Amino acid sequence: MLASSVPSSLSGLRVLLAENEVVTGLALSCELTRLGCQVLGPLQRLEEALAVAEAESFDVAILDVALQGGARSTAVAEALRRRAIPFIVTTGYRAEEVKGEYGDCLVLSKPYSPKEVQKALARMTPAA
Repeated sequence: MLASSVPSSLSGLRVLLAENEVVTGLALSCELTRLGCQVLGPLQRLEEALAVAEAESFDVAILDVALQGGARSTAVAEALRRRAIPFIVTTGYRAEEVKGEYGDCLVLSKPYSPKEVQKALARMTPAA
């Protein structure tokens, strides 16, 4: 469990969450909500994540490299770049393996802690 102090810069942050693993997605969604974020997801399928990435309003995204059915989230990352929306990539692969595919973005290697997610989001969010 994280310390009770939550950065105010995360309160109200709208986060798109695309995560293949149900338990991981639900746990991360709960943690983001506890931090004061509004979560769009967790989305498991590429099609639904891409639809949200192209049409909805949000501040930042957290993308698992592998989505349901073996699909990769690179198309979602491309849509986010077109909209200038920052994103974090999560992966069970080595970070170096996905950097070329996802470009210059934050990569969190699984398993990651809630504190690591909080720090990554804080780095991507302008100071309040």
